[in-house]
Amino acid sequence: LALYALDRNMLEALKRAGLTQLVLAVESGSNRVLREVMHKPIDLAIVRRVVADCRELGMDTDANILIGLPGETKKDIEDSRAFLKTLDATWFRIYVATPLVGSEMLDICLKKNYLKGSHIGSDFKRAVIETEDFTAEYIQEKAYALNLELNFVWNSDFRLGNFEKALQGFENTIKVKSDHALAYYFAAKACIPLRLDEKHRDYKAKYRSITEGSAFWRGYAERFALPPLV
Repeated sequence: LALYALDRNMLEALKRAGLTQLVLAVESGSNRVLREVMHKPIDLAIVRRVVADCRELGMDTDANILIGLPGETKKDIEDSRAFLKTLDATWFRIYVATPLVGSEMLDICLKKNYLKGSHIGSDFKRAVIETEDFTAEYIQEKAYALNLELNFVWNSDFRLGNFEKALQGFENTIKVKSDHALAYYFAAKACIPLRLDEKHRDYKAKYRSITEGSAFWRGYAERFALPPLV
């Protein structure tokens, strides 16, 4: 949903109509990118207000985020990251910019020779844009790291003490990706205040097994300085 139309009265009407979860087109946590690159009629104050209102009304929010656009810089991405960590959205969906056929983005990429590999079949998960400011590999890894940081390391429900809700999100991830070490790690942590001792032991053992056998996951555990589970 477009955020600029979601004032408090509209959100309350949606709540009364039975909506419990909204997908919000946040797109970026950088005002410069929103204005100068995406040309969106929104600013971060509106984003903050909508997410806070949804949280207060008991409505879950999935925030769509896009990185790696022509004209965006690494500083913009870091500015976006810092802002997004101040939001209490339920979940973040991190996508990479995809130059669709017929779009202005594709025209820019072709004109400036920004495409690395074929854009045909790109699905907002495979980075194919490379500019003077970043490589496609940088955007690919950064998108995944943002997903881990915002949804697991900095999970809003976990931070706010909504451990049952946080555990549900972590377990949903485990169902989709059974080797997701960080999902097991934070699921184990969420089980402690919920006194789910058996689950805690199982998730802790699974996290340890995965990280011992995977340099990929050990790298992210070290990157986010995750303390050992006890």
